[in-house]
Amino acid sequence: MTIFKDQRGMSLIEVMMAILLLGVAIIPLFNLFEVSNTYTAVARHNVAALNFAQEIMEEVKGMPYGQIGVAKGGDNDQITLADETGSKNFKNYLIILTAGTGMGQVRKITEYATDIRVATIDPPWDTGKNPDDNSTYLIGKEDSIECGSWQIGQATGGGTSTIMLAGYENNSNNLYQGYKVKISGGKGQWQVRKVTDYNGSTKVATVEKNWDTTPDSTSFYQLYRYPYTIEVKSPVNNLKKITVSVSYKVKEGEKKVELTTEKLNR
Repeated sequence: MTIFKDQRGMSLIEVMMAILLLGVAIIPLFNLFEVSNTYTAVARHNVAALNFAQEIMEEVKGMPYGQIGVAKGGDNDQITLADETGSKNFKNYLIILTAGTGMGQVRKITEYATDIRVATIDPPWDTGKNPDDNSTYLIGKEDSIECGSWQIGQATGGGTSTIMLAGYENNSNNLYQGYKVKISGGKGQWQVRKVTDYNGSTKVATVEKNWDTTPDSTSFYQLYRYPYTIEVKSPVNNLKKITVSVSYKVKEGEKKVELTTEKLNR
């Protein structure tokens, strides 16, 4: 039998050094993967937010010229619309303040004086948040603001973790899954929840966390994928400058995309 006296294995210290060197080499790779995933997620949100902003812009551009503008002021339960509003009677229409003072409030117009362009709303504006000459508003059509990628309406009821949307909402199951629903007026105002399930036949949206205050048929809601604002400048030569901003959260805080266009009075 031949004995090789020079055969040696790795010592414990050598094994530990090899593991240490391997760890030192792998850690940067893990960091690289983490950074890459972060940038990929940000890019994905950026594209989705940009697409959402574009959808909003196209829908706003298609609205009647007189139904989006800058308020001339307001008080507890009224708002004075812009000079270029026209003579249309907006009784029973929904109105949302999309930028400026009072932003985010949705109300129903219960009376409208076409000669002085004063709309009476219900319920009253929040205390200290009456619209003024910095408030941008948008008026939908009677009883609703249907805008495809973002919806505004009056609820028909609610439960501990549900809200029953308006009857005109889409019939497709789970269409609004992943959307945010914000109560923007009436009972339960300013609560925001993520939609986890939507039944298109019953118009019932289930939210991921129980309501603090259960919405009911007095509650107005917004459905959206990302928070947004729509700002309008008073018209110059029949042109209104419109800016749509959409924000999304990232690890460092929040990012925003903006689109600007002009709307001509035709």
